[in-house]
Amino acid sequence: MAGRVTAALAVAICLPLLAACVGGGAPAIHLHDDAVRTEPLGVVGIDSWSPVLTVDNTTYVGSGVVESLGIVLVAGGQEGIQSLRAGRHGDTRVFHGRVRNGVGRDRLVQYLREDARFDGTDEIERFGVRPPVVRALAGTSDEQWYELRLAVQTINAALPRGYQLRTDTARSYQRQPAAGEIVVSFTRGTVCEAAAWGCAISSTSSSGEITAGEVWIDSTRPDGRNERLGILIHEILHVLGRGHPDPYAFPDTIMVATGTENSGFVLSQLDREALLAVYGRLDPGTREQDIYLALGDWEDRSVVVGGVMDIPGGTVAFGAAEMNGHVQAWSSGPTPWEWLEDNETLLGSARWSGRLVGLTPRAKTVAGAADLSIRLATLDGRLDFTGLESWAADAAPGAAGTGSRWGDGDLGYGVEVGGNQFWATSGDDGIVDGSFFGVAHEGMGGVVKREDLTAAFGGSR
Repeated sequence: MAGRVTAALAVAICLPLLAACVGGGAPAIHLHDDAVRTEPLGVVGIDSWSPVLTVDNTTYVGSGVVESLGIVLVAGGQEGIQSLRAGRHGDTRVFHGRVRNGVGRDRLVQYLREDARFDGTDEIERFGVRPPVVRALAGTSDEQWYELRLAVQTINAALPRGYQLRTDTARSYQRQPAAGEIVVSFTRGTVCEAAAWGCAISSTSSSGEITAGEVWIDSTRPDGRNERLGILIHEILHVLGRGHPDPYAFPDTIMVATGTENSGFVLSQLDREALLAVYGRLDPGTREQDIYLALGDWEDRSVVVGGVMDIPGGTVAFGAAEMNGHVQAWSSGPTPWEWLEDNETLLGSARWSGRLVGLTPRAKTVAGAADLSIRLATLDGRLDFTGLESWAADAAPGAAGTGSRWGDGDLGYGVEVGGNQFWATSGDDGIVDGSFFGVAHEGMGGVVKREDLTAAFGGSR
């Protein structure tokens, strides 16, 4: 059994999330802690909830892939999507097409080859075929647990659907990790090295398969959770096998030990593609010289479908993108000024209506109506997607009524609200996460993740 210790992220390092970093142009980012979800203690399962971040007063639900697409959405217009096929579904402007947003096979292989050389083995390191369980040490606070879950959710959004990290909700772990585990500790004081904010150690087998790992985060050093999210992800990725690349050749990856030029979406396109390649195409111990052939065909274009709706003070945007067999969805809009329950202009119940657009695993386009109703007194309600239609792969969504019925034509969920977020608690299969948008909650949106569909939705009140 071999061990590797990786210390990272000293005080002087400028992380992509470090808004106060000297000389950095990173946007201000805030993590949402207003969603209160109760669950039994000691549950181990895939962390499928979608990450929610606020970047410069815009709230994003789901994958950060939208950043790499280069689609600029402007209220009242379609700037940045003229090259895509555009149309209308009622009040929603929909668009579809291909966007070159990938890093390309050659650059990805160059990055992975350098990564394979990081520990001197000239082989790709990764966890085994079974995804690890992420556990928090006993004494982890609610805030720290939330940050750790958000880090895992962000990583899972980039990993293949068949390889998703799991979490243990118990927060009572008190020993070193067993095989198949990553244990995270939030400590007070020096971590591994005097100047480090975080570090990680992993155990590997003779075949190059990572079997277990530990992560330590100095909770006294970062000024806030913005910084800790980047540190958490950086250190967990170390345990998943990633090393420190050349900062001049790969300045956009979060794994650069001297800071990155990445933006507030934490993982860059290079980070996301590396995770997809290592855990979707490559075996543990793949040799440096074999990476190019083992990777196979690797696209640099995404099939994209999306929708745009105008609301007072901004735009609700939502969509899905497929590249190399992996579909990611997002929804975004202006951040509300207060929580939904504190909005005194809403009485009794409120309703939002709009559209859903998404892609099947084979990139067939799906679209339909989206309706959300919430009882303000109880902060629960109903989310329904109706009139669901599909079009052929690579075909834009036509006018409503021109497609083939998708499934039985509808999906329905009971939802609960916490702060400005909502999520499905009952109904059809799938994970549903959403948020309210607009100064006074004039909009809403979110993502739906199912085995047969990855989609996003948006609506206005």
